Amino acid sequence: MSSDDARQLEIRDILVAANAGAATDEQLLRLDCLIRSNPHLANYAARLLEQQAALAWQGDRELLADSSAPPQVVGPRRAQPDRAQPLTMTARFPGGPFAWASITVGAFAMGLLISTVYWANRNQANPPAGGGASAAASRYEARLVGATACLWDQNSSGSLAVGSALTSGESLHLLEGVAEFNLNWSVGGNAALSLEGPAAMMLTSEGMPTLRFGRLTARIEAREHPFVLDTSVGRLVLNDYGSVGVAAFGNDAEIHVFDGAAALEPAWGALGGPEQLPLSIKSGEALRIQVGENGELTTSRHPAERSYFVAQVSMASDTLVVPRAYVNAVKADTPIGYWRMEREAWPRIPNEMGSRFACHVEGSIGRTGRPGNQGLEFGVTDEGGDILCNEALGDSIGDSYSIEVWIKPSHYHLGAVVSLIGDPPTPDGVVPHGMLMELGGSGRMPTAVHHPGRIRFLHRSPATNESQVGTSCYSEDAYQLRRWQHVVAVKDGATMSLYINGELVGASDDSTRLPAGLRMLVGRLYPSRQIRPFKGQLDELALYNRALKLEEIQRHYHLIRPELPPKPAQPST
Repeated sequence: MSSDDARQLEIRDILVAANAGAATDEQLLRLDCLIRSNPHLANYAARLLEQQAALAWQGDRELLADSSAPPQVVGPRRAQPDRAQPLTMTARFPGGPFAWASITVGAFAMGLLISTVYWANRNQANPPAGGGASAAASRYEARLVGATACLWDQNSSGSLAVGSALTSGESLHLLEGVAEFNLNWSVGGNAALSLEGPAAMMLTSEGMPTLRFGRLTARIEAREHPFVLDTSVGRLVLNDYGSVGVAAFGNDAEIHVFDGAAALEPAWGALGGPEQLPLSIKSGEALRIQVGENGELTTSRHPAERSYFVAQVSMASDTLVVPRAYVNAVKADTPIGYWRMEREAWPRIPNEMGSRFACHVEGSIGRTGRPGNQGLEFGVTDEGGDILCNEALGDSIGDSYSIEVWIKPSHYHLGAVVSLIGDPPTPDGVVPHGMLMELGGSGRMPTAVHHPGRIRFLHRSPATNESQVGTSCYSEDAYQLRRWQHVVAVKDGATMSLYINGELVGASDDSTRLPAGLRMLVGRLYPSRQIRPFKGQLDELALYNRALKLEEIQRHYHLIRPELPPKPAQPST
């Protein structure tokens, strides 16, 4: 056996042990030396990591395809030793395929090791003064300052309570939502980070973030030392100030520089193409890294896009202006209930169609807009809130009905928008559902009852809380974030239809009638319980005891979002 063959065998054994969480510190140091000693060995290790990630993806997809157990929401946990632990995280990023690759953190941790050995000598040449956890704590302060619609993986080792401090080596695994962090370094400078789920991040002993995978945006003001972000594709450096967005999933990554300038030191050394290292990225520019047809990593550039990152898009960036013509059109189509969410009688919400079926607010709900054009904002506090109809609908609705509403979700999350619930509740507050309109989250594999990133319309007769009972139809495409959408669920005899922005996006068949005696609930799955809370804004809710026609739905939508005339044809040259 040649010396190269023997070293490759040694690398393989260490990587297998690391992926199982059994590699010793001596083995990891040995791997470090082997990779730095020879670029061919580094490439060999990279190929092994890709194989491990691919095998983990396929194995976990098969394992989880039949599982409907929801991810757990966990509280603060004690920090674990800073060592690669085997973790499989299944997640989906809405807007792409249904399921993201299941990622083995052991493999990714080793991938990040390879990405750091390139500059390990430089760091060792100037070791930081002091050592241990106390020295790390004195070099920086990091805190979780905000969490919106967050669902954490149970393997997170960091403290997940808002306001808590983070320390070196703690791992944060976010299935969905947006988590916000503040970093302050003792030598001067600070950064505000937003992590978008699904994502995984940890902090180094220097108080710098390591993005294992996912999307992260940062506003940086560095003073005595540069800001450094390690990713699966390399090390991103900003020397003084700036604002960046990074999306990294394995060897596929995008780096957007909104302000300032940055440089990327690729983990694998030279990339395909004429680019000089390190790769410079100027303000307003984005760098894309991906695997080319020949298997080599290639780069391309395009303008930076803030809209590519949810945390960069304000909830105020899209407003809903409701003209009087819209209000008149809805009333002319005779709903049995039309709730405009104005504040005059707050916390009562009157029915614009008469004295029956007035609603009231329970818990904490915010308001948006100005008088005469107001809406509601859910998720403004951790306690949450909902809207409950004061009386049951009785037999007002039977074989056919429609529910119409405008919504602006803040993040991808599992949230109940509107439902029709029955009585009585169980001792733990669970109530039966006869109808439900809800948002699918981003942290699940698709199952029979949950489709990530889609809108679900569920009909059940009789009303029950049994998850396998009833008929659902789902939107074909993912719902949009931080933009108003017009959603209409229609039951017309045996046909169920779901419309978004005037277009049919889903259909199913169910010939059963809606049960009598249901009550309308908005914003949560169960009254006064923070289960599947809707996070975002909502307005112009209407309930009909008949099936709305397509032309009615489209007329309502275009009264608020007028159809743009086609662009004139360009003259031929």
